[in-house]
Amino acid sequence: LPIIIYDGTNDADVLRCKVALIGVLDSRGSDNNNGAEAAINQVRSQLYAFKSMPEHSTIADIGNIVAGESLNDTLFALEQVTFQMLQHKIFPIIIGGSIVQSYAQAMAYTHLMNGAMDMICIDEQFELDTYFDGQELNEQNYLYKLFVDHSLLINTFTLLGYQSYYIRDTYRKMLKDMKHDAYRLGIIREDIREVEPLVRNGDMIAVNIAAMRSCDAPGHVNASPNGFFADEMCQILRYAAASDKLSSIGIYNYNPNYDIQHIT
Repeated sequence: LPIIIYDGTNDADVLRCKVALIGVLDSRGSDNNNGAEAAINQVRSQLYAFKSMPEHSTIADIGNIVAGESLNDTLFALEQVTFQMLQHKIFPIIIGGSIVQSYAQAMAYTHLMNGAMDMICIDEQFELDTYFDGQELNEQNYLYKLFVDHSLLINTFTLLGYQSYYIRDTYRKMLKDMKHDAYRLGIIREDIREVEPLVRNGDMIAVNIAAMRSCDAPGHVNASPNGFFADEMCQILRYAAASDKLSSIGIYNYNPNYDIQHIT
């Protein structure tokens, strides 16, 4: 398969690529989804089995971010690597770990943009628990820290595919008060084409695999019977790929330990 594998010496080859695959070997911060750190290797086993790829590849597999001594160490490393890719106009695809890793994905833009960026999050729920200094980031508080401590970073935040029974009314009100948008799963499903202008407006997209229904994506410890169908998620990400603005994507919380027959 014509994908350039970064071995520590072929920097020039990697810098000629347009897309970089990055793995994250850290599932800390997730809601008991231990095993999500193994996602990238499972994805590689499927990706490298493809028979048809462009003859002259513009894809580089630059390896994995290993788990640091603390989750913050991992987040800092991912932030720096993502920034380096963005700086060289290489599109990073980040796979593995919990949705908390999207915090580092977002923070990479603080080194890059003079203005604020537009963030898209595809998730079944939305947590805004108050962040306390000294508390490790987790799936309940990472967005609060992002919004409050780095309010100038986020121009617009758009949540796609949430399921109303997973979100407190107070959180929906907080999101509305901050002039951000949220679109319920049922509304999107009525006409998925309405999503296209939304995702085309994003600088970054973070996907929680839990936003998909369990029959199509069982690879999550808390997989839900409701959510996006596989073809719907593929269509949304195809819209995103056609964007001239989008510059990074992260796919998080995929756990091979729960993935029946590699469906996810």
